[in-house]
Amino acid sequence: MLTSFITANTPRDINKTRNVDEEFLRPMTDEEILGSMGDAIAGGTDTTANSLSFIAYYLQHNPEIKEKLQQELYQVLGDDTTRPVTNGDLDKLKYTEAVIYEIARIKPVINMMMRYSSEPDEIAGYKWPARTMFHMNFAAINKNKAHWEDPEKVDPERFMKKDEKRHKCAFNMWGGGLRICPGRKLAMIELKLLTALIYRKYDVELVDKNAPLKTKSTALTTCQELMVKIKPLNPN
Repeated sequence: MLTSFITANTPRDINKTRNVDEEFLRPMTDEEILGSMGDAIAGGTDTTANSLSFIAYYLQHNPEIKEKLQQELYQVLGDDTTRPVTNGDLDKLKYTEAVIYEIARIKPVINMMMRYSSEPDEIAGYKWPARTMFHMNFAAINKNKAHWEDPEKVDPERFMKKDEKRHKCAFNMWGGGLRICPGRKLAMIELKLLTALIYRKYDVELVDKNAPLKTKSTALTTCQELMVKIKPLNPN
């Protein structure tokens, strides 16, 4: 990736596609390369890794959910753990997807998002000038009792109810608008695939179930330590 950024629109560029605006047909600056690499690592690697850590933690504390997830994996994928997982398989993993969404609601990796207002506005009786920065607190929104029944409970079934009406901003895993996460579809494929590959073959347990989840929150909520034991579901 770094090589691609450095060589973009230089004589060493192997990408001959030129169907973009003329102003972008130039080499990237060091600042642009640094920003793009930061976005790729923070948005494309750290988020997935920490999401999987939180999935492992909350599944261990909710064994009935873990059992139901593994039942779905067996029903969809069968008992041949060497068979590749296909796109068709992933589409059928509805409960697995619901587990991912619910744990992201309970413990969002992206706990807040910042946006600037483009025009003056009045919100909640306060007048805000243009270019005011607003912080959207996803950690609080995801547990707002006005939109979630028993919000502290881990319940993937929330995301299985097609007829349930909920405010469109009550859960926001990917952001929104023009700057919605461009990798959201790839990220969900990765999360579903990795969850399936792990839990169809292995039993993942916490070394100390009573140990608190160690996290650190800045722009991202990251898992600082998670000690687990992994053993095959079928030793044979």
